[in-house]
Amino acid sequence: MRAAFDAADWPNGRFFAHSLAKVMHEYKVSENDRPAVAAKLAALGAEAEAAGHFQGAGTYFDAASSWYAAAGDKVSAARMTAAHAESWVKQAEGRGERGSQPSALVAAKFYENAIQVLRDVERPQRAVLRVDERIEELRFLQIDAGERSLGEMGLVRTPGVSIEDLVRSSRQAVAGKPVLEAFADFCSLYEGVDLERAREGVLQRMRDSPLQALFGKTILSRDGRVIAKRPAMGMDVQLSPSDEESIFAGMVEEHMLLLQFVVQGQIVPAWQQLTLEHRVPEGEFLELARNASIVPKGRAALFAKGLYAGYDGDFVTALHVLVPQLEHLVRHHLKAAGAITAHLDPEGLEKEVGLSSLMEMPEAGKVFGAPLCFEIKAVFCSAYGPNLRNELAHGLLDDEACLSIPGVYAWWFMFRLVFVDFWNSQHQSLAAALAQDRERQQAQAAAQADAEVGGASSAPPAPSESR
Repeated sequence: MRAAFDAADWPNGRFFAHSLAKVMHEYKVSENDRPAVAAKLAALGAEAEAAGHFQGAGTYFDAASSWYAAAGDKVSAARMTAAHAESWVKQAEGRGERGSQPSALVAAKFYENAIQVLRDVERPQRAVLRVDERIEELRFLQIDAGERSLGEMGLVRTPGVSIEDLVRSSRQAVAGKPVLEAFADFCSLYEGVDLERAREGVLQRMRDSPLQALFGKTILSRDGRVIAKRPAMGMDVQLSPSDEESIFAGMVEEHMLLLQFVVQGQIVPAWQQLTLEHRVPEGEFLELARNASIVPKGRAALFAKGLYAGYDGDFVTALHVLVPQLEHLVRHHLKAAGAITAHLDPEGLEKEVGLSSLMEMPEAGKVFGAPLCFEIKAVFCSAYGPNLRNELAHGLLDDEACLSIPGVYAWWFMFRLVFVDFWNSQHQSLAAALAQDRERQQAQAAAQADAEVGGASSAPPAPSESR
């Protein structure tokens, strides 16, 4: 085996020596001669690189790094790791604008691979090999390729669907009614996600299209950054955590498609009808927020300002006010339920965690319920969705994003959260008042009946008739 390995070359054997090296490592062949095996692998990598086969070069450089590390030669191992990274860079350059098969999307992925490989270089060797500087250079190249990759994406069109009847019924649902009743019907247009049905729908889609489930998905931001990677589904009957992540990503994707119909066919037409019939001042929204127990103390004015802005068509202001208040609302109610919403850093400072971490706490499901938790994750803090909380916190939301379907839905979601709580509390108060009135009327009737019975018993007997 060792003789065959030593005699191998790239033009004739290509990956044969690499396969032999794996078997030699497994059965401890040439265990005492690891530096020589590593040097041979490095030489084969150089031959592949000279032949222009950069994928093969990277494969051999990676194997050489492992053998050098096993031999205790950390310097040579780091050098081979750097060479492995540069093989990815050369592949990225080959897919650049001047390559035979240009693809900025593929080039961005290859630059990412190079950066990830360089990060494996141990700290003592980084300065000698200029690893940190090289990572910085590759990051600029990756960003540039990512921005150019957006131009390579095609638009997939599906047959149009008429929502004319949906629009008409949504307008009629709120038309010609008192403002509070119209608001109640406005909040009832969409009842929220059915988690069990949504999950089963994703699983059925994966069963119907198994190839779709076998491949992962990379999600890019509007400026070409990779912001999420949906893992592929495994083949095991028992679902793994990675499979659950893939299912969740599919549920978010389906939810975003559904919201296009909800917003364009229901929320926007009904909102237009409401604003046509009712001119509601900001003070009325303040009363709503003050009388909704879900709104934390001292935040009613902020909620009112955001809700009024959205009702008035200013969704830019609405999102910038309401999204941070949603995070505070979640934190407030989780604290009330006994959750610890802050963590200690290494210096002993307490820092509040963000919305994404808050929604992963076990108390979240108990306080808000699973459907509401899913919607908060899907719309506000999941990279598989619009991720409005994090996009807004980092200043990445532009005017178009605020006026988008997720932006409008986020305002309606917050309006529904506040108004439904207000409406329920008012109905409970009204029901309690009616019950008190009924009890008082019953008590009065009973007292009157007792008085009539007592009066009849104290009256003198009537004279009997004589024949």
